[in-house]
Amino acid sequence: MIFVDTNVISETLRKAPDPAVLAWLVRNDAELALSTVAIAEIAFGIQKIRPDERADRLEQGLSHWRHRFADRIFGLTEEAALAYGEIMGT
Repeated sequence: MIFVDTNVISETLRKAPDPAVLAWLVRNDAELALSTVAIAEIAFGIQKIRPDERADRLEQGLSHWRHRFADRIFGLTEEAALAYGEIMGT
């Protein structure tokens, strides 16, 4: 099992993500998992930039990651990780 770090998730949320990162994710998909800490860190970053228009796009990207890895998220509960991000962002 390989835990996807926050910086990898962030890279995929860029308007033009690095093709090498995307290729690595595709090659290793079956082994990948998310930690709730990574979810919390991305949620925190989104809250920090509000009301910037990028926040909505990034939130959609985070939602995609959460749905894609729904059965491969480990650590804190998902709700606790999102609450952490919101609390840290305010």
